[in-house]
Amino acid sequence: MREEAILEAAHRLLAEKGFQGMTMDELAARVGIAKGSLYQHFRSKEELLGVALVSFMDRISEYVDSLSPAQPAIERLKQTYRRALHLRFQEGFPDIFNAKSLIKESLNQQPVYAAAANRLVKALAGLVDAAKKQGDVMQDIPTEVLVYAAIGRMRDPELDPLIADGRIQPEALVEMLVQMFLGGVVTDWQRSKMRRLPAQRVSTAP
Repeated sequence: MREEAILEAAHRLLAEKGFQGMTMDELAARVGIAKGSLYQHFRSKEELLGVALVSFMDRISEYVDSLSPAQPAIERLKQTYRRALHLRFQEGFPDIFNAKSLIKESLNQQPVYAAAANRLVKALAGLVDAAKKQGDVMQDIPTEVLVYAAIGRMRDPELDPLIADGRIQPEALVEMLVQMFLGGVVTDWQRSKMRRLPAQRVSTAP
């Protein structure tokens, strides 16, 4: 239970100050324990970030597993993406994916991290492939590209100031991102126009 409390406090501090700005002294004070006790659970800030990343990925993978297979895959994909973004913006998870570049070497040596990352990619790929089979996702875009693009959207730090400055509410931003990534931004009229363009070009060619 104490490790969970430390991890939740770390999520908040990382969100507020970033990986480089957060100190273990602040974290211990936030949890209400001695710094020495903190180091009994996590030997370093780098190890703590690795555990935070694993926690984030595991929560998403477990969410995928909890969804009913009776639902259309595209709906499960939307719910999963919404859940991941909710964790990212509304439940204190900071942009920890970007911070991982600071400790890339140590992460690569952690089997638990690699296993969590592989599990997440496999879970998302399964949803995408199922949605393709059901005709709801374009077949000509490789599944791997779609999966890593979705993860990339979760990593984007450029959106954080919109929330920090009060220009948009987190729940509204989550819904917009789900729509943009899985629904697109062009109107139905524009889609129909784009579908007609190739035929027009062929018919007017000399």
